[in-house]
Amino acid sequence: DMIPGTPGAQAALLTESLSAFVKPIAGPSYTAALPVIQAAFGDITGWGFWGSVAPEGNLATWGQNITFNGGPQGLMKLFDVGTPLGSIPSFVSDESLSYGRFNFDFKNLIPTLNDIIAALPEAQGQQIQPMAQMWGPMLQTPMETLGPEVHSFSSESDDEFNPMRTTLAIP
Repeated sequence: DMIPGTPGAQAALLTESLSAFVKPIAGPSYTAALPVIQAAFGDITGWGFWGSVAPEGNLATWGQNITFNGGPQGLMKLFDVGTPLGSIPSFVSDESLSYGRFNFDFKNLIPTLNDIIAALPEAQGQQIQPMAQMWGPMLQTPMETLGPEVHSFSSESDDEFNPMRTTLAIP
């Protein structure tokens, strides 16, 4: 029920099957990284992608859905997907090539990063912990003033090597 209307195309990637494919290629580093990935993002079991094109005009809509065993964890629980689609804000130009929006819980970013650091293997955690202790308190107050809305839109650029420019706006 997250897909508005009937999509023109749908695809799904089941990560449990992907894990069996990646593990022999990545070797022991995959096994070591898996607990960290799960602490940071949760136990993702699948990604769904959908899209459709409007019958008239240049409008295309697309989105993605993520499924989890046990619900989202870590950084993924900071995204709010319960907000209905709204109108495009006035600061997004009519010449924009794309537009996207999501809500992000910035006030809980630093505590979540601290939880992820605590879940790291001891040697890795000890390397990162001093930076987190120094920067976390300084960043917490500014983070509480951001969002929750995050708007992303792209436009053409005069740069021949980067013909598209993406802007993130956090009102």
